[in-house]
Amino acid sequence: MASNLRSITDAIANLSISYTNEAGATVTPTAKDINQIPVSVAAADAPIRLVGVVDEGGNESRMDFIAVDDNVEYMHEIIEKCLVESVGLSRRMDELPDQQRYSDAMLSKLADSRSIYTNSDIVAPTFCKRDVIEWPEGTDEHWYAVITHITVRELA
Repeated sequence: MASNLRSITDAIANLSISYTNEAGATVTPTAKDINQIPVSVAAADAPIRLVGVVDEGGNESRMDFIAVDDNVEYMHEIIEKCLVESVGLSRRMDELPDQQRYSDAMLSKLADSRSIYTNSDIVAPTFCKRDVIEWPEGTDEHWYAVITHITVRELA
């Protein structure tokens, strides 16, 4: 009855997500899993995907016993932040199309990867929020970003 949350997070980090940026180039953000997330990110390293990071409300899991047998159902919410571009390097009107293209690519990849891990299905890419965020918090480093909440149902 143990959860495979760690393996599920790895599987999401291993997804290759590419989009065509405003300049017409194909971009594939580098993914960093929860154990690889850097203390800070240099502008030259963007775009970068940070999978499993804590957001407002944090990452969470819920466990429910299934009444008809001894199985357990886990519901995991996994958060990914994709830092698209440092705010100081460009204008919002230049980055908004790239944020939208990344959101589209991310949602499409999640739909194609619905069976993300053994007995684990993506039931809802809850939303992709395009925003300007400070990351890491308290550093005064601001990014054009896409925050994706991914809900995964696991049967154990």
